[in-house]
Amino acid sequence: MIIIGIGYRSSHGKDTTADFIIDYVRKNTNLTIEKCSWARSLKNICTSLYGHLGLREWSFYDSPEGRSLRNVKLPKIGLTPVEIWILVGKAIAGVYNETWADLVRATNTSDIVICPDTRRYLELSRCDYSIHVYNPREPKREGVSMDDELENYEKWDYLIVNDDDLETLRHRAEAVTRDILSKINLVK
Repeated sequence: MIIIGIGYRSSHGKDTTADFIIDYVRKNTNLTIEKCSWARSLKNICTSLYGHLGLREWSFYDSPEGRSLRNVKLPKIGLTPVEIWILVGKAIAGVYNETWADLVRATNTSDIVICPDTRRYLELSRCDYSIHVYNPREPKREGVSMDDELENYEKWDYLIVNDDDLETLRHRAEAVTRDILSKINLVK
């Protein structure tokens, strides 16, 4: 299994880049590929624990409607969804710091797994390849986030600048994908 981490700031085009990579791999190889979030299991646990207090499923907060509500406090608990995810994530990491990073490799069986929410050094340490997607038009996110840990990290394997239209981003993602595929030389 090859893990590709895409980081790091919110709203810079990481998920879109991951989708373009997945499309390219599926159209041009026989490899299995899937998108997996480092935090998906965490967010599912949080919804189970706090859904009755207004926390919605992670997919809602990834939608256009829900994205703006990530940093809005839920009245019944007095925390935002992001604050809940961070606090519960830290609590579980207090038991075993590598819980979330280990789960990705342990629960996926595809040839390639893409994690478009790579925001921590620990997650990067689990990646075979790392891609920094950067949109110079996007300001830093307001409110609590996990976006700052990799602020000074300079050892990304690839940089994709998302400063044009979607077709340009697609071409850039495909160029990186071709290079990674040539390096891993995985053929079914």
